[in-house]
Amino acid sequence: MSWSSYTVLDRHQKEWDELDTSAVVPAVLLMVCVCYTLSNLHAFLETRAKSIPKHRKACGSWPSPVTASYLTDDCVKIMPSELRCDPDGKHVYWVEERPTEGGRHVSMKWIGYGCLKNSREDETPEGYGARTRVHEYGGGSHEPYEGGVIFSNTSDQQLYQTIPDNEVGGKEVMQLTKDLNCRYADGAVDTSRARRSHLGSWIDAEFVCVRENHAVDTPTGVVNEVVSVNLTSGAVRVVTSGRDFYACPRVSPDGNWIAYVSWDHPTMPWDTTELRVDRLNPETGESMFSRLVIPGGREAVQQPAWSPAGVLHFISDREGWYNVYCLDVDLDGWTTIAAGDRGVIKCVLPVDADCGRAPWQLGQRTYGFLTDSCVAVIAVDSAGEADVIIVPPLPDITTEPRRLRKEYWSKGFDYVQNLPFPKSISAIVCPTVGRKDVIFVGGSNDRPDAIFLFHTEMGASTANSTPFVTKGKGKKGKK
Repeated sequence: MSWSSYTVLDRHQKEWDELDTSAVVPAVLLMVCVCYTLSNLHAFLETRAKSIPKHRKACGSWPSPVTASYLTDDCVKIMPSELRCDPDGKHVYWVEERPTEGGRHVSMKWIGYGCLKNSREDETPEGYGARTRVHEYGGGSHEPYEGGVIFSNTSDQQLYQTIPDNEVGGKEVMQLTKDLNCRYADGAVDTSRARRSHLGSWIDAEFVCVRENHAVDTPTGVVNEVVSVNLTSGAVRVVTSGRDFYACPRVSPDGNWIAYVSWDHPTMPWDTTELRVDRLNPETGESMFSRLVIPGGREAVQQPAWSPAGVLHFISDREGWYNVYCLDVDLDGWTTIAAGDRGVIKCVLPVDADCGRAPWQLGQRTYGFLTDSCVAVIAVDSAGEADVIIVPPLPDITTEPRRLRKEYWSKGFDYVQNLPFPKSISAIVCPTVGRKDVIFVGGSNDRPDAIFLFHTEMGASTANSTPFVTKGKGKKGKK
């Protein structure tokens, strides 16, 4: 062993000899006391536990202060596929799910003018619910009409219409269909062949929608069709049939054409779908012939809609993102096009973002038209952040699109209660007459969904959002 090793050992021995043992004794005594106390405490708790009676309960039945009612009683869920508004924007409609009423889906109306301005009221009274089971996932269960709504009732899946009673208040509910084998969804009102009565209401207006017939209630026996329901007589006419599934039938403003999406089992609507337009008889509204716009097998199309100028728009994933396209062609002189013909089908907003959602439900609306045919589009980028982009109508390529998040909220024009711009936006609608408003459903991870109304015509210098229509409710710490 080296000389340095002996030196280290000698130093340690010297430190031990000089150690003050008077400081060690109290520490040892303290450790003994702590050990004794812990042993006695363990014995006490063990005896106490044996004295408490034990009860065996099935898994999931243990009593807890965190009950289902605690989590849901103060919550209201806004259904994103049910946001609607009147053509003039004076009323905004939505469906909310109420746990305190057994999960009843209630059609709601916000009044934006007159003595009842900024007030809300139930459109579907007690005993009725706005929920459809078409395609089982539902969606598109109500549609505004004449100051009320046409809705698919939860209990019998039939169509009903609410008629406001302006003299005594309240609402009258009128049944429109009576075939209990059928379900109805995703409709829109067509007044192109209707006429006004001396009181100003429509006569022979039609509700064009998807009908699902369960007369043969088997997986292969259920029949899907596009039908037209006369809102005066209740007569139902089949517009088109023969495919396994239909979605989003929309009649052009002049009433000459109807566009719709279709697909067959086992294909899902985000895999591949077809887009067709049918020529309608100007007198009867019956389909005379059909033209294929987007064939199946290449892309998934959703949400066909007509601009106020009569231009057909739709959403497609042909370039990898769900972008908005339009059919730039005169339908009366057009026969057919090759799939992907870029001379006829033009992208309204080429952007690396999704402007549509997976169509689990019917009735989704992720873009809408302003009065000047500008398109307001929801765009969700790869990071999951949503924005609303207002795009000028084609062929205007000189006007830059406007982004609500970057051009308004980012400059300090916060809406009510100074909330940040919502991270997620699930639905959007716009009035097509008069007001240039954008109405959308938005929320964030830490805030429940709310419905917002934004006045675009104020301009960036004075932009504001006034006030939000409704807000989903929830207890602190839950959504």
